[in-house]
Amino acid sequence: VPANLQDLVFLFCGSGPLTTPTADSNAPLVGQLDPAPWAAPMANPAFASRFCPAEKNVSGMTPNLSLKAPIVNAVATPAVLASNQTVTLSAATSTDPNVPVRPITYTWMQLSGPTVVLSSTNKATASFKAPSVTAATTLQFSVTVRNTVPLASSAVVSIIVNPPTAPPSVSFAMPANVVAGSTVNLSGVVSNGATFVWTQTAGEFVTLNAANTLKPSFIAPRGPALLTFVLTATNLSGASAVATRNIAIVADSITVGTVIWDNRKGKGKLSIVAYSSVITNQSPLPPLGMTMTATIWNNTLPSLATGSESHPISVPMTLIQDGLGQPIVCGTGLPCFEANLTDVIVDAGSPLATPVMLAPTTVVVRSSLGGVGTVTGNRIRVR
Repeated sequence: VPANLQDLVFLFCGSGPLTTPTADSNAPLVGQLDPAPWAAPMANPAFASRFCPAEKNVSGMTPNLSLKAPIVNAVATPAVLASNQTVTLSAATSTDPNVPVRPITYTWMQLSGPTVVLSSTNKATASFKAPSVTAATTLQFSVTVRNTVPLASSAVVSIIVNPPTAPPSVSFAMPANVVAGSTVNLSGVVSNGATFVWTQTAGEFVTLNAANTLKPSFIAPRGPALLTFVLTATNLSGASAVATRNIAIVADSITVGTVIWDNRKGKGKLSIVAYSSVITNQSPLPPLGMTMTATIWNNTLPSLATGSESHPISVPMTLIQDGLGQPIVCGTGLPCFEANLTDVIVDAGSPLATPVMLAPTTVVVRSSLGGVGTVTGNRIRVR
């Protein structure tokens, strides 16, 4: 035990204000013990100026002014909101400027406005739900940040709670159905000043061009399909409204123009020409990336044979789109798809040395946009 109780900080500082204690002084102040009666008081105990608050220092001592209170930074997010929205109060960026840095604690308190329940009163952040109000109302909160010197600083934050407002108006238009590969235009309308966002909630995902405007567009994907879009509008008070629309994507229509199988020289040459409904005089170029595939088989072959219905032969078709150079088979002068094959389907029962070629009994043309065209029987011209 020290000879002089002034050596113990928490005893010496007490609850002040203090005068220099003596061995024969009267009863001590609350929180302070008399020094030992046999020991004279210390004239200038170093700890007093370092650790005791200024108002508790022994008379004549100079406090250590190098110790500082915390620097408080308090914010409310959001600072302006509508009833029943959640507010977050934060003093998390507050700091202690001392070296070494002292630990800090937080105390939140409501100063004004309708009473709310804070999620915490002794943490760096606190949140609450804004109360219901009938007119714009200000709520104020204080936060006190203390270090272990102990020194403290406080700050006040204010929020404004507005009464609920009517949700914004929102609507948009788009076609009820479109052909795969075509351009689809959306047209939205929202209340003046409202923010908005487009969302696709169903169907094959598409990329909206100019998605940050009220008039975006997209290329219809492969059909048949059903796509759903939502336009959400939000006003300054946080109230929102949505509009939802569906659009049916119809597969393109495939026309198989001519199928000619020519075996006059024993080569089994096959020529296929096909058109898509997305290629028109108004839209003479097919959608970017569009392809067609021809699949053929002969239903007289055994099921395991190549070229049978269970093992058909598929080949890509070539797009012919130079109007001046197109063959007569393209007819309309618009782009068409063509496939030319030789020695495709071999009669499984013929000798390997002298194989016999067979004409297809079925030709199916499939578009990457979902369309399908089929020809069978005498629609396949045999020469």
